[in-house]
Amino acid sequence: MWIHLLDSHYCTPDECAYDENLFIQDDPKLPTFKMDVIQQGEAFVAMARQRLTWYRHNHLLIPFGCDFAHQNADKSFSQMDQLIHYVNSNSTLNTTVRYGTLNDYAMAVHGLNLTWEIYEGDFFPYATEPEQFWTGYYTSRPQLRAMRVPTPRSCKLPRRSTPWLLG
Repeated sequence: MWIHLLDSHYCTPDECAYDENLFIQDDPKLPTFKMDVIQQGEAFVAMARQRLTWYRHNHLLIPFGCDFAHQNADKSFSQMDQLIHYVNSNSTLNTTVRYGTLNDYAMAVHGLNLTWEIYEGDFFPYATEPEQFWTGYYTSRPQLRAMRVPTPRSCKLPRRSTPWLLG
């Protein structure tokens, strides 16, 4: 199993979170709305280059979405399309951005034929912050999850049989 850890969270980074309050201004009739595609593109590339230093290769997975994301999909994707077009058409940035799937990313990294360290420890429990553990969701020991299923069922048996015993 090949595992990829995201830097901080599984959601879109602030530099391209178009579902929230970020918006690329491309209308010259709105001079007070200051964020434009150049500023946004350069901030995005700076963020990507900083994250790229954490990896052994030049492929970067940047999530686009989150829980309940793309409530206004037309807006978020048209904004991202503008950002992608600006970055890809600006040769001085020397960066290519494209939509992709997890499979696209895994296949691109796999195609580099890198050797990886083997970790034989346990990833259980997973913690996102102090005192916030995601036990049962991410584990290298699936038998622990399997043990949890029969237990609640067997606990219901005394509740069901109590009226019968009391008669």
